[in-house]
Amino acid sequence: ASLSQRNGKAASRGTLVRSSRPSLRNIVKAPSIRLSKSAPPLERGLSRRVSVSRGSGFSSMGSISEAQLESNRPSMDRRPSWILGSDIEVKILEANPILEAFGNARTVRNDNSSRFGKYIELFFSQKGSLIGATIETYLLEKVRLIHCEEGERNYHIFYEIMDGASEDELKEYLLDGYEKEDFKIINQSGTMDRRDCVDDQEEFDNLIESMSLLQFYPDQVRDITRVSVSCMHALNLTFTAPSEDESDLDDANPHLQKFLSLMGLERKDLHDTICFYEILIAGRDKQRRNQSKANAEKGMEAFIKSIYNAMFTYLVDTINQRISIQSSKSSEQSASIGILDIFGFESFQTNSLEQLMINYCNEAMQQLFNAVVFKSMKEEYDREGIDSSFISFPDNQDALDAIDNKGTSVLSILNDMSFAPGTNDEKFVSNLYQRMDPKSTRFIANPLHQGKRMFVINHYAGPVEYSTEKWIEKNKDEVPRAMVKLLESSSNSFVKMLALILEVEGDPNGSLNSSLSSSISRKRNQKTVAKQFSSQLMKLRTKIGDTTPYFVRCIKPNQQLTPDNYCHKVVLDQLKSLGVMEAVRVSRSGFSKSYTHEEFTRRYQVLLPGKVRAASDREGASKKCKIIVNESLSMMSTNISKEEREKGIQLG
Repeated sequence: ASLSQRNGKAASRGTLVRSSRPSLRNIVKAPSIRLSKSAPPLERGLSRRVSVSRGSGFSSMGSISEAQLESNRPSMDRRPSWILGSDIEVKILEANPILEAFGNARTVRNDNSSRFGKYIELFFSQKGSLIGATIETYLLEKVRLIHCEEGERNYHIFYEIMDGASEDELKEYLLDGYEKEDFKIINQSGTMDRRDCVDDQEEFDNLIESMSLLQFYPDQVRDITRVSVSCMHALNLTFTAPSEDESDLDDANPHLQKFLSLMGLERKDLHDTICFYEILIAGRDKQRRNQSKANAEKGMEAFIKSIYNAMFTYLVDTINQRISIQSSKSSEQSASIGILDIFGFESFQTNSLEQLMINYCNEAMQQLFNAVVFKSMKEEYDREGIDSSFISFPDNQDALDAIDNKGTSVLSILNDMSFAPGTNDEKFVSNLYQRMDPKSTRFIANPLHQGKRMFVINHYAGPVEYSTEKWIEKNKDEVPRAMVKLLESSSNSFVKMLALILEVEGDPNGSLNSSLSSSISRKRNQKTVAKQFSSQLMKLRTKIGDTTPYFVRCIKPNQQLTPDNYCHKVVLDQLKSLGVMEAVRVSRSGFSKSYTHEEFTRRYQVLLPGKVRAASDREGASKKCKIIVNESLSMMSTNISKEEREKGIQLG
């Protein structure tokens, strides 16, 4: 333990100067309090970082954050100065139901888990008024559209439409006569309900209201709903196989005409796009070839993911247009508060490229967390005059380098191989084994792993085994030009807009950074998913590094979401994956307990009652502490050096 002599009045009164109790509400309020008390404008941003494991309860954090805004909402009787004359906080709050409907889903741990990362930044004027915000998103989980694990649900929007749409709306969207069980996008996991008692019908009503408050026009709402329903019909489409190497749309499938009608497409155009592909002969002449039934099914799945992802991009960009700082107020910006909701560390029975990038993000955030914790410890020790040179700082830079580093790393090799002629997963993994350092303690690929085309990364939270199946395909994430042309041929102007989004330069999961109409001429570069994510993560780390961060960890006591049920294994797994155990290790490497001299004396005077009583009338708390410490050290084993003894206890 370190004994801390606090300076000033607090020390003279014998009180301990501690931070407020680490409750969720206190952490939520802290940045706002700092803003309100800052009398010149803040020079640094305030970033409230929220790091949660997947499905571990960020919705609770979001509710409290919203309540903090809600408590400051203007009323007829009282209009707080920080939002005087503005309804921007209303729009920011109403963005949440929209993002949750299209980007959240039920998982094993949480019924309202964000399946994408997001960073929300709130901007304030010099007077502390909220003047705007931006939302940046990362890695929407598109694979969920095609496959859901048992006990999970797909995105909320599909269930909300089925339960919340009126009879007239069901007819308009060609859903009359259908039940939720009739759609593969809903029924594949066998899970339809939510355990948190949230009603999908009410959520659909809230969604429509939120879109109205954010000034989505009725035609926009209808178009967004039509495309969502189109994805439901699309996954139900089937194909026939006239021959082993040929495929055709199954005209007997009732979902086909409904999909075509909702998307404004022609049957021939869809058939030519999905059931055929083009190749270049001698680099000039195009030749059309048949797709097999299996490849046509994969092509349809890729088409669904592209459509939904483009729609999600459109939603985020439209929300940003509604909540961004108005040009007339851009000169007033002085400070900001950011809220980062990132993916939690993942380790499943089968881990793929998605898990590697998610865990890469967590490695980067853990490095920041370690640096913040260590820096605060070091500053306190320096103030107290305590030697901390022996404390080792846990650095996971070698893990980050093994994942993403110029030259030799998993993602750099993957990017190199993704567009190499004739490349495939087998060639990629062979190249990976050859180029990675065999002596690395972070990257491990023994003969057993190599036989399965797998490898292991030793993360801060523990080792994770990764399968390299379909990594090249996932990393390229190409939207064939033919699919873009198919969307462009639609009679629906909104569907045509989705085609433009797929061609826009930059990250398809993020904001378009300008109006859609001005983005038409900009074409998307040949970027891999890994490159896009690495670029986003680099910018995010820079942004967070320039702020004052706060950290929140959300822990679920059990998988069943039931009260009075504490599962030690579930909690321990979360403590490891959230980096809490690593933080405890950092704290324990130094002096994990701090006392005022008075507290220490009261607690430990029983060890030396005679000497302390003898000094009680003449000496103050500081003198008593020295007596206790010196006597305790002298009683230790003579086999322990003085230097080692003083590492265990120091008097500040």
